Amino acid sequence: MNKKILKYIEEYKGYSLTDWEKEYYSKHYPTIEKFEKDMIYQSISDISKELHGSRYRLDIDEYSIEELQSILDEFIQEIKNENQRRADKEAENFVKNKLLAKSIGVSIEDLHRWEVAW
Repeated sequence: MNKKILKYIEEYKGYSLTDWEKEYYSKHYPTIEKFEKDMIYQSISDISKELHGSRYRLDIDEYSIEELQSILDEFIQEIKNENQRRADKEAENFVKNKLLAKSIGVSIEDLHRWEVAW
């Protein structure tokens, strides 16, 4: 068991590892670099699933930590852009709904209840 790697993982996770976790991490992560690459890749996989409905697959052994981080940063920027686009669309719909409600003399809540609001 490499105590240096386990200590690093405990600091990363923010809690003391159980005996089972220590055994698991010792078997699967022979180096800190392997652990870091895997954590970055898990983030890439999760964000790509949320954005595109499927997980981005790649062989992490072919990439450096910096290259993986760059890929993750691109996905993070993409999700920020998507969130901004959604927020802009919601704001635009709110204005449209408010104008529609005012033009026909009802409230926005009425439009939602009648299922005509965006």
